[in-house]
Amino acid sequence: MAEAVPVLDMAVDLATEASLRQGAARVLAAVRPAWPQQAVRWKVHTDGITNKLVGGWLEGRREDTVLVRVYGEGTERIIDREQEKANMARLAAVGAGGRLYAAFANGIAYEFLEGEVLGQARLWEEAVWRGVAASMATMHRLPLSQEEAAAPCLWPRVRRFVQECRPAAVPGFPAKEQLVAEVDRLEEEVGSGADTVVFCHNDALMANVVLQAEGRVRFIDLEYGGPNFAAFDIANHFVEFVGCDGRLDYQKWLPGRAWRQGWCTEYLAAREGRAAAQAEVAALQARVEAYMPAAHLLWAVWAVVQAANSTIAFDFADYALQRLREYRRCRGEAGLPARL
Repeated sequence: MAEAVPVLDMAVDLATEASLRQGAARVLAAVRPAWPQQAVRWKVHTDGITNKLVGGWLEGRREDTVLVRVYGEGTERIIDREQEKANMARLAAVGAGGRLYAAFANGIAYEFLEGEVLGQARLWEEAVWRGVAASMATMHRLPLSQEEAAAPCLWPRVRRFVQECRPAAVPGFPAKEQLVAEVDRLEEEVGSGADTVVFCHNDALMANVVLQAEGRVRFIDLEYGGPNFAAFDIANHFVEFVGCDGRLDYQKWLPGRAWRQGWCTEYLAAREGRAAAQAEVAALQARVEAYMPAAHLLWAVWAVVQAANSTIAFDFADYALQRLREYRRCRGEAGLPARL
């Protein structure tokens, strides 16, 4: 049975860096009461666009950093925080994720996993991408209950995002009625009857992949984790190679079909414990390609929700429009009609 996680009766104000640090210090004092506050060192991480993240550690013990993550304003509208905690416990139990130390009103405190966050400079290194493929295969082998296996989250999640979004917050974005119709058509178009449903990360962007010693790869930040189609998880990983900042250059960073085929080959070998037949690789790759537009639409609508609710300094409106443009381009490349 999973260890009960303490729930702290406090909240952290993320309005300023000073209030963020002060709140994180209160959380850390509850989680590590023996640590003298004057000996704690802090780092405010700046690469997140949904939450604020602060790390605290004792001088000389950086490896024992406690991470304090404060949820962005309005994120509870689209993220099941109880499910996130269950996801963390599930991965920690098999050594594939960090421990959850405590929860508080608007965030969590959890274990820092030492390593290097995957960056674009290392995307194409063979040892790196093979390690990521093998680690995702391991995650996809985690057991699911019958109820979970029968309830992949992709289409319900897209629809929930659509219901929560206010397109008027992003000038030029399609109206909600158009989005509702588009999701219905896209689900029918993509199909999913024969797709494998597994435990997925569902947000395996570069910042959520940690490279550790001896080629070990671990996934962090399981806000969106849950049962889903394996092919979607892979497709989403590929399209996130472009990053989040500035102009999203898919021509430069989206891996080509031959590279994606090699990745799928490695993944299947790791998941099945044997060399995959060419037909198996081709079948998986075809499904991965089919889910790429869905990944773009999902995060385009997500960004519209954020544009109307988040207080974090990030241009969500521009991001939403860029992902929408890539959704259209991706469909066009596949010979599918443009509807939005």
